[in-house]
Amino acid sequence: MEPGDPNSASGGQTQNVSVPPVEGVSGGGTSYGWVDGGLRGSSLGASVIDPTKVHSKDLLHVWSLPSTANVSQNEAPRPLEKVNLLAARNERESFQIALRPKVSWATSGIAGSVQIQCTDLCSSSGDRLVVGQSITLRRVVPILGVPDALVPIDPLSPQISLHPGETTAVWVSLNVPCGQPPGVYEGEIFITAVKTEADSRTEVLPKSERYRLYQELRSCLDITEPRDYSSSEETVFCSDTTCYKISETVIEDRFCLEHGAEGWYDALDRHFRWLLQYRISPFFCRWGDGMRILAYTCPWPGIACEWVLGTREDLVKDIVSELRPDLGEEWWTYVCMGPSDPQPNWHLGMRGTQHRAVLWRVWKEGGTGFLYWGTNCYEKAMIPSAEICFRRGLPPGDGVLFYPGEVFSSSHEPVASTRLERILSGMQDIEYLKLYSARYGRDEALALLEKTGVYLAPDRYTLDHGPVDVMRGEVYRTCRS
Repeated sequence: MEPGDPNSASGGQTQNVSVPPVEGVSGGGTSYGWVDGGLRGSSLGASVIDPTKVHSKDLLHVWSLPSTANVSQNEAPRPLEKVNLLAARNERESFQIALRPKVSWATSGIAGSVQIQCTDLCSSSGDRLVVGQSITLRRVVPILGVPDALVPIDPLSPQISLHPGETTAVWVSLNVPCGQPPGVYEGEIFITAVKTEADSRTEVLPKSERYRLYQELRSCLDITEPRDYSSSEETVFCSDTTCYKISETVIEDRFCLEHGAEGWYDALDRHFRWLLQYRISPFFCRWGDGMRILAYTCPWPGIACEWVLGTREDLVKDIVSELRPDLGEEWWTYVCMGPSDPQPNWHLGMRGTQHRAVLWRVWKEGGTGFLYWGTNCYEKAMIPSAEICFRRGLPPGDGVLFYPGEVFSSSHEPVASTRLERILSGMQDIEYLKLYSARYGRDEALALLEKTGVYLAPDRYTLDHGPVDVMRGEVYRTCRS
């Protein structure tokens, strides 16, 4: 991965994803944001920089970070290194590319635009992981100042804009098909500084031509009438022991759908199918007329909140010792509002390993399932593109794991959060531990989890990504035969 050749193609339109309308961006949520005190764009002389004549490495910093990193807008540049990923069949592994302009090469108020080109990953035997199918790119967009929403980058127009003095992250995911032949796959990602569309048009048209175009556009606007908008396979990694609620009333309100109508069923089906890619079991829940308490009908007798358990591992052992698996009893846990920092949870602003550690905790405590109370429980809104507001009285991000796609673009597909991706990664870690347990026993797998420093207790787990790779690498090394 490297800043690309300045002479590479720059076709397509720049994806200029700005901060979406989110409660707290203006005035609120400052405790979850960052003050931009990083590097500032300078100038290579007084004239406008032509990115086709200057190498991209002189215009921007490029470096990589793991999926557990929260890449802030003032993230400082690091040396660029190769990215190595270990992934099983039917597994998704991700990493991030961070971009920060050294100077500005645009005249339209941004630092400049970059084009991101990725090659297929190829093995020595000729097998491929294809871009757009097995390899996807998404831009990380801040929510309340915290990098969280993963907005897809159009593979036909893979350009994004950068802002002066700000670091931008791109989330790269590798999805390995179930039948993919094993091997070492290699590829490259090229990051190329390009001219913005506005700069290109400005350069092509002389001043007199631009003025004539302006007059024609103005005439068209003058005669245009106002518009009325008031009308109305077999898998290697799979989990069926995690259940997550989708609020159908939120879908009804935001998408203006009548309960029971055809569009209502289509919307529920679309959300349900989209969530299945995260190997979870979505379920729908709604408030009944006159209800004061929301109750879950659940066939699993042993359910406890991690908030109540706290760091009491002795209490966990007592509960597990009383279970009767021979009678079909199971041990399910859940998080809701709490526990708070430093214990694992999925609140906005927590560390990436803290998000992933929720599932590490489930496995270490012998859980057979996990329940989460909501995935789309934002405040009520009446249009799909409305401001995203987290529910009052709840920690930011609690009960929200994805966002309406309409908030960011014209797409109707939901936009995942980094937290949802880390949930998937945590479940995949459990599958690695199960594989190790099947060969060496659960006690040895517990020892591996602890000796690598990945997870020891609810308040003692790795803050860095390195130990996670060490643990996964050890499972691969010992179980590959």
